[in-house]
Amino acid sequence: MKKVLLLPVILLLLSLQSCEFAEDNPYYITYTGIDYLVIRYYWDSGTGGTDLDTRTAIVDPARNIDVGWARGATDGGFLEWGGDNTGVGYESVLISLRELATRYTGHRKFDIRMRAFWFSTRISGDINIEFTGYDGGRMVKDGYNWINQGGTQLGQATVIRNIVTQVGSNVDGDEAGIARYYVKDEVLEILDP
Repeated sequence: MKKVLLLPVILLLLSLQSCEFAEDNPYYITYTGIDYLVIRYYWDSGTGGTDLDTRTAIVDPARNIDVGWARGATDGGFLEWGGDNTGVGYESVLISLRELATRYTGHRKFDIRMRAFWFSTRISGDINIEFTGYDGGRMVKDGYNWINQGGTQLGQATVIRNIVTQVGSNVDGDEAGIARYYVKDEVLEILDP
């Protein structure tokens, strides 16, 4: 059975001294055998707002192709957007780390940039961003979500962000952080904006 660990920085640095992680970041997820990563942006109307629009892009290697409302639904099979939720709930993006590693052999890390803004109504602006890794199987779109069939969920972690920008037009949005995946170490590091 695969294991996922969410550890404080000090413990991880003691056990993985060869890694390049930022010393002040408590969010590390060790995935063994990860093929897919799903990023889910969650919000509700009672606290967050309505109609959150997301922007997700691979910035290292420098692809810089946003997926999200008014931008695009895919980046060459590496990123797949789950669609535009104009109410409450979530939007999601599927990242094929297996495809990235195959195409960019020798690349030590992949950086996935996350941005968002409120198209309709902002209340508190609070959202959760969830990171879930999967080994094997195949990913299937289900509404705004991606589910894994026939594989194994390796684990998940969630961070809280506050999105300030509210505008009813096509903008880049607020920085929500970077999901950095270290290929050799099979570690996902979640960096603050």
